Amino acid sequence: MSEVKNCRAYAKLNLFLRITGKREDGYHLMDMVNVETTFYDELQIMIDKRRSNHCYIETSQNFNCSLRKNLIYKAWKWYTKTTGKSVHTRVYLKKRIPVGAGLGGGSSDAAIFLLEINDIYKCFSREELISKSVEVGADVPYFLHGGLCRVTGIGEIVEPLPENDELKELKGIICFPGKHIDTKDVYEKFDENNEYFLYPNENRTVLPPENSLYHPAIEIYPLIERLMEEIQDTNPAYCGMTGSGSSCFGIYTENEQRKMKDLFKKKGYRTWEVNFIQRKRKI
Repeated sequence: MSEVKNCRAYAKLNLFLRITGKREDGYHLMDMVNVETTFYDELQIMIDKRRSNHCYIETSQNFNCSLRKNLIYKAWKWYTKTTGKSVHTRVYLKKRIPVGAGLGGGSSDAAIFLLEINDIYKCFSREELISKSVEVGADVPYFLHGGLCRVTGIGEIVEPLPENDELKELKGIICFPGKHIDTKDVYEKFDENNEYFLYPNENRTVLPPENSLYHPAIEIYPLIERLMEEIQDTNPAYCGMTGSGSSCFGIYTENEQRKMKDLFKKKGYRTWEVNFIQRKRKI
C-alpha cells in the first residue's frame, strides 16, 4: 500500500555567516544564524512499501536538473545505503526557490524528503537524522530542525535560538538578481585570500550583519554589490546577502514591505515577500 505526502520545503536566510576555519579534509568551519522564511518549494512524495528500491523524481518545467545531481536523489541514496532499507519512492517537485541563490532550496527539499521517509521507516531518531545528514549536504541538518538557529561546525551542529521579539514584528523581501552562483566558486575565491575570522564561542544574536562570503561573491558577480547598495539605500531594519549569494534581503516594517517589493521588482529583480518562521519544525 502506498503513502502520499504533500509537503512544503522552506527557504532560509543567513542573518549572520562567518567562516571560522578550515578542516584538513577541506570542509570550512562555520558560525551562522539562520531563519526559515515562508518562501517554499512544493513536494509530493509517494512511497510504496510493496515495491523494490527505486527513486523517480519529476520536476516542474522551470527546473532542469539531472537525477544524480538532485539532492533529493542523493538523500534517497544515502538513506537506503545507510539503513539497508528498500525505499520505492516517486517525487514530484514544484520548484519555486531559485537554484544557486543562497536560499538553500535543494537542501530544504532533501531535508523534507528525509523527514517524510524516516517518519515511515523510523530508522533514525530525529537527533540522529540531524547529526548524520550532513553527509547529504551541509545545510540539510539545519533544515531538518528549522526555525531560528545557530549553526556551527560544518553544518552538523544546530542549536535553537530564543524567538527574537523584533523579528516577530518585521517582514522581509528577498531579491534575486537573476544570476546563479556556484557555491564552490565562492569558497575557492574566499580561500585565495586565506582569511579566517576567529572569535570566542559567545551567544550570537541576529546583529550585527556579517557574511564572510560577501566579498568573494561580489568579485565573481559585481551586480550583488549594486543590489546590496540599493537595499541599504532604503534604510531597512536589517539586510544582507544570504549564503554564498546571489540573493540579498531587506527586513522592514509590515507597511514598508509591499512598497519595497514593488520598488525592487521595477528595478528588474525577482522579488518575494516573506514572513519569518522562528519555531522549529513539528513532525
